[in-house]
Amino acid sequence: MKTAPSPYDITSGVTLIARYDFTEAWQTGLDFKYATGMPHTPVAASVHIPELKVYQPIDGPSFSQRYPDYRRVDPRLTHMARLLGRYFSVFYLEGLNIPDIHNIGYAYSPD
Repeated sequence: MKTAPSPYDITSGVTLIARYDFTEAWQTGLDFKYATGMPHTPVAASVHIPELKVYQPIDGPSFSQRYPDYRRVDPRLTHMARLLGRYFSVFYLEGLNIPDIHNIGYAYSPD
C-alpha cells in the first residue's frame, strides 16, 4: 500500500506578534505569519472530451507536491475607550496582507 502525507500537513508554522502602547488608550501592532506549503496532488495530464468541450484532468501521485510557503503581514491600530462612561469598548483598524504577498495561486491551461 502506498502512503502519502495528510492533505493538511503543514510541517512548520510560526506567528510573531509585536505590540506597542502609545498611551493607555492607543496601541499599534504588527503580526507576521509563516507556514510551510500544504501538499497537493498535481495534474499530470488531461484528456479532451469534445462533446462536453472540456478537458478531464488526470491526477499525478497523491499529495506528491507542495504549494509555496504562506506568508502574511498584518498591521493594526487599536483604541480602547469607555462608552457613556460605563461600557468598555475596543475599536480597531486592521490591514490584512498589506504588502500584498502572493500566496497560493492556480494556473490552468487547455492542455
